[in-house]
Amino acid sequence: MKTRITVFILLLLWSSGLYAQGAGWAIDFAGNDYVDCGATFLPTSSLTVEAWVRPNETNYFLVGGAGVIISDGDEASTGVNVSLVTYNEVEQTVLVVINTEAGPKVVYSTSPLTPLVWSHVAVTFNGTAIYIYINGVSAGNSTFTATTITSTANNLLIAERPSDTARGFIGDIDEVRIWNTALIQSTISTWKNAPVTASHPNYANMVSYYKFDDGSGSSATDSYGSNDGTITGPGWSWFVNGDLSLPVEMALFEANPVKDGKAVELQWITASETDNLGFEIMRRQGVGAEWQTIDSYTYNSELIGQGTVSHTTQYTYTDESVKSDNTYQYCIVNVAVNGDKEYSQVVDVTLVSVIDTHQLYPAYPNPFNPETTITFDLAQDGNVSLQVYDIQGRLIKTLLNNGMFAGRHEIKWDGKTSSGINAASGVYLVKLKTGGYSKYTKVSLLK
Repeated sequence: MKTRITVFILLLLWSSGLYAQGAGWAIDFAGNDYVDCGATFLPTSSLTVEAWVRPNETNYFLVGGAGVIISDGDEASTGVNVSLVTYNEVEQTVLVVINTEAGPKVVYSTSPLTPLVWSHVAVTFNGTAIYIYINGVSAGNSTFTATTITSTANNLLIAERPSDTARGFIGDIDEVRIWNTALIQSTISTWKNAPVTASHPNYANMVSYYKFDDGSGSSATDSYGSNDGTITGPGWSWFVNGDLSLPVEMALFEANPVKDGKAVELQWITASETDNLGFEIMRRQGVGAEWQTIDSYTYNSELIGQGTVSHTTQYTYTDESVKSDNTYQYCIVNVAVNGDKEYSQVVDVTLVSVIDTHQLYPAYPNPFNPETTITFDLAQDGNVSLQVYDIQGRLIKTLLNNGMFAGRHEIKWDGKTSSGINAASGVYLVKLKTGGYSKYTKVSLLK
C-alpha cells in the first residue's frame, strides 16, 4: 500500500537581517487576501519552495495562530501541502508537519524569524527527507519513509490555504520560486539574494518564478513558467534598497566555548551597517527558558555600533557568567537610531568542563544502604584501581582494575564483598589509584 503524505511548513517568525535582491515591488497581504496560481503544479517526487517574507507582528494573533505563505492543501491527510505559517504556541519557529496514514510527523526548525524583518525561507523535499533553510542556513530536517507527495485537486495559493480562509498571511511576500528538484544548501545560499538567471545551476529545474515586480493590477506574472497568478485583495508595496532597508547586514554569528569551558566567546561580522546604535546580547539556558538581556551598548562601549558604514566590522564578546556542563542559546539584537530592533538567528553552545587533574570525590549517598556511588576524574587515559578496604586495611572488594579513558566516571558499590557476601555495617575506605595519584574516601555502610 502506498503511503499518503501531506506536507506543511509552518512558520513562526523571528530572523537575522539579510536582504533580498534589488529595490522593487512586493505584495502586501492583510490576512484575508491571496494570489491564486491556478490548479496546483507542485512536483510530487522532489521539490524546493523559496520565498522572501516580511511578516507583520499581528500574524501571531490570527485565529488558530497561522499565517500561511504558500499552500495547495489543508490539515487533512489528503492532498499536497507545502505551507509556511506562523504558529503562536511555539516561539516563532518553522514547523514542518508531514501527515501520513500512520499519523503526522512534526519537525521544528532550530532558527527563528522576527516580525517586520525580511527573511528568506526555503524548504526542500527529496523523496525521503524535508530540509528547512532560513537565510541560507540549515534550520532543521526530518527523514521518513516516503517516495512521493500525493496530488490534490486544490489550487495553489500564496498567502492563504485553500480550505481555511482564517489563516491568511499578514505582511509582505516577494520572490516566490518553485523547483522540481531539491536544491542543495550552497545553491540556496548563493542565489537567495540574486534574481534567477540561466546561469543558475538548476535553471532547467525551475517550475515557476513569481518576482512580484508587476507593481500594479491584479496579475502576478510567472516569469519562468505559464502559471500566472490572480491577485485577490492585496496591495503592492515598494521597498527601497533591495526590497528591504535594514540597519545591519549580518554576515556571521557564532558562539564557542573558551577558557576551558568556563566562558563563551561570541563573534559576529556585519557586512554593512545603517544608522546602527549598537547591540544587545540575549541569552537563555536551554530551549524553553526565558530570554535575558545580559549586556547592552548602553553600558558597554564595545557593543556600540558603527553608525552607517559599508565595510565589514568584526565584533567579539566574552560571556563569563556561565557554568560548565550546560547548554546556552544566544541572540544578538541590533538597535537602530529610530529604535527599531533586529534579531539575529539563535546559536547554541554546550560547555563541557575540562578535566586537568585526577580527583576522587566523596561517595553519595553516605552513609548508604544498599549501594553508594563513587565519582572520580581522570586527567588522562591510564590504568585505574578502585578498591574497598575495612578500617583494619583488609581488602574487601576490587571495584575496578583496568585501563580507562580520561574524563569523569562513576562506579557503584553494592555493599558486598568480593565473594558476594553482604559486608558488615561500619566504616570503609575506598581507594583510587592511577599513575602517581592515590587517594582515599570514607564511606559508612548502615544496616
